Amino acid sequence: ILIALKMNATPIDQLRLTTFQPLVNEVFQVELGDQGRVELVLVEACALPTPAHPNPQIKVPQQEIFSLTFHGPEDRFLPQATYQFSQEKLGSTHLFLVPTARQAGHFEYQVLFNRLIKAS
Repeated sequence: ILIALKMNATPIDQLRLTTFQPLVNEVFQVELGDQGRVELVLVEACALPTPAHPNPQIKVPQQEIFSLTFHGPEDRFLPQATYQFSQEKLGSTHLFLVPTARQAGHFEYQVLFNRLIKAS
């Protein structure tokens, strides 16, 4: 008998760079519907610079910008799309995945987060 465990969903607005940094080198399951699932490894979680306005007198709203880089198997290409990701420590969430490179032995993918920081 196969028993599937349903993971808690993590709302995307609760995901931060600090959420992913401890998960570098961890495996994420990516759901592919009728085609099963594929495992991707998170290889990097890094902050990206906030762009500045050309006019220094104009304030740019504070943003949280970061990038996740994943490696996947070379025999299974994932096209750009939104996928359901699951990870034991994180739970599950939907992320927009973009293929960025094909390297020896794997495909590389990126997920970008770019959102305004709410004023407290």
